[in-house]
Amino acid sequence: MTRPAPIVCLDLNVLVAGLLDQVSRRPSPGPPRQIVQGVWSGRCRPVMDDAMLDRLGDVLARPHLRIPADARANFLAALTLLREPAPPDLLPPPPAALTSDPEDDAVLWCALAHGAEWLVTGNTRHLAALTPLAAQLVRDAHLRIATPRDFLAYQEAGGAR
Repeated sequence: MTRPAPIVCLDLNVLVAGLLDQVSRRPSPGPPRQIVQGVWSGRCRPVMDDAMLDRLGDVLARPHLRIPADARANFLAALTLLREPAPPDLLPPPPAALTSDPEDDAVLWCALAHGAEWLVTGNTRHLAALTPLAAQLVRDAHLRIATPRDFLAYQEAGGAR
């Protein structure tokens, strides 16, 4: 029996790197682009709340990234359609900080609140410094925090736990 595709919260840095790699048309895609391709093909099911989607739109619109407007719009529209719906009993964020960075807090809370199995980030250094509350929440939820390369290795190994 085939395991269902994992539910994954993709940090904005992974999504931005994936789209930049895609629009550059490099012949050999890097791990973020491979993960984005996995979203498109159904190999993983993304979770993303509206605030993260808005933030992603702001980041992708930065002029120095030189991402064409149509590529941005198509990327955001596809993520909007493919993301897993929020659970009906979605909890509000905890009153205390989870990490030392409010943006990391938002991503971590999105992963926890949506029941993600994985949080994939290129920024594991910041997410390694979890507050005691966050560490307990991550343990209780069995959430794995991994780099794009580590997540791909998991998928290539057949998704064995």
